[in-house]
Amino acid sequence: MITDKISEQDLTKYNTSAKICGLVMDELVQRIQSDILLNIQELQKYGDSRIIEECSKIYKREKCGIAYPTSICLNNCVGNYIYEEDERNTIEPNDIVKITLGVSVGGCVADLGKTIMYKIEQDEYNDTIKYILLLEELQDYIIENAVVGETNDEIRINIESKCTELDCFPVENTISYNSDKSAYMILNYKKYYNENDDLLGLQNLCFDFEEGDVYSIDLKIICNGEDPLTYMQPYEPHIYQFNDNYYNLKLKTSREFLKIVKGEHGTNAFNCLPYKQIPMTKAGIRECLKNNILTTHPILYNKNNFAIFSKKFTIIVGKEKTVMLKYNKS
Repeated sequence: MITDKISEQDLTKYNTSAKICGLVMDELVQRIQSDILLNIQELQKYGDSRIIEECSKIYKREKCGIAYPTSICLNNCVGNYIYEEDERNTIEPNDIVKITLGVSVGGCVADLGKTIMYKIEQDEYNDTIKYILLLEELQDYIIENAVVGETNDEIRINIESKCTELDCFPVENTISYNSDKSAYMILNYKKYYNENDDLLGLQNLCFDFEEGDVYSIDLKIICNGEDPLTYMQPYEPHIYQFNDNYYNLKLKTSREFLKIVKGEHGTNAFNCLPYKQIPMTKAGIRECLKNNILTTHPILYNKNNFAIFSKKFTIIVGKEKTVMLKYNKS
């Protein structure tokens, strides 16, 4: 037992979530690398359906399912992309492919994200693989150093330093957070304000890691050390998420949308595109967003076409060491 703060039962649930993540991720990567499935929309549907299928086999009395819908992002797309008809949606040679998904078993969530190269030309291989290897190195560093008594600021500074050594930098305001969202680590922190001089986004925090903390670690790096502030958001968000805020919605359609979607997904992230296709539901989405009970995961692209590399995983801070959830089959 790595910590007394998490029950043996919950630890099993966390690792069960992780194993489903690992299984589905392996299947997606195999289908891409073997040219079996290269259409992004079909890959997304496959990933989600496999998560649901695997979850149906376990814990009949627990609510199990998708915690973050399968997202396939190419090249200069930062993340949170699912499908848009006017975008190139077939993986092609020399693409940098980022796959992200998440699973919840009884509220115990595991996230998993991975970057792969698809048929990279030999003369570009070495320039590309170094960023994927850096993400592996950063993962090992975090597992070894995000321990009881260590501060997130120390971890953040060292991550940013390791990136600059390879002429890259974390994508601005990339957030890793613990399971109850009370603590979070922001890489490459930037402040932005609206016209009323209100801070947009989260405040930067400094805190100590504590025993029993469960963190979803999100690493996103851009392969240019200058980290130019040139991101665009060409699409409305695809992925939405209800929070724990409460508001007495005025519209009947809004209340119905809240009841159906939150009843199915809870506070897990979900693919909102099917709901947007229903005219009556659009008003409900707007009212939920306006009253801050529904949040979005924005889709950002780097304007200069610099490739983005990402890695996501979940850790538990133990008494003597920190461990990553068991994503492998064993």
